[in-house]
Amino acid sequence: MIWMRADMKGKPNAIDEMLECHSEILRQSRRLEEALEGFRKGGSREDLRLTLDVFLLFTRTTLKLHKRDEEELLFPCLADAGFPGKDLERLMAEHEEFSALDELVGLARDFGKGGAPAMDARLMESLGKLKAHMKEEEDVIFSMAREKLSEKDMEKISERMKALRG
Repeated sequence: MIWMRADMKGKPNAIDEMLECHSEILRQSRRLEEALEGFRKGGSREDLRLTLDVFLLFTRTTLKLHKRDEEELLFPCLADAGFPGKDLERLMAEHEEFSALDELVGLARDFGKGGAPAMDARLMESLGKLKAHMKEEEDVIFSMAREKLSEKDMEKISERMKALRG
């Protein structure tokens, strides 16, 4: 699913939508972690491969769109509202690191038995960084957006998010 609630009532709220997307990212990450753990304990490679396929599709659709929403819609508004540019640049650099996650998942999907522990560790590390990044966005970025951006700004971001999804 390309994330955007279809049942929004009242005025759209971009931050609520981004938080919903974060919740879905966490659900997908947990599924992948559980599949990796199951494989480590002797689970089937095919079950892991299926989970990796789903996560790979997720990174190439929903996660990619979420990244665009933040970088092209939210971050510029925050910069205009006075959020420090160096902090936004750091967050965008982290986004670039997460862009490589789909490549890592793709590699993990095709790993050989000898490469499994190293690939597993790299995936778990990347998922941990992704979670920490989202927590910072929720605690700092989204809070500042709610405080500093006008209702009109938020509506504009929401409408643009909706339009980009067709």
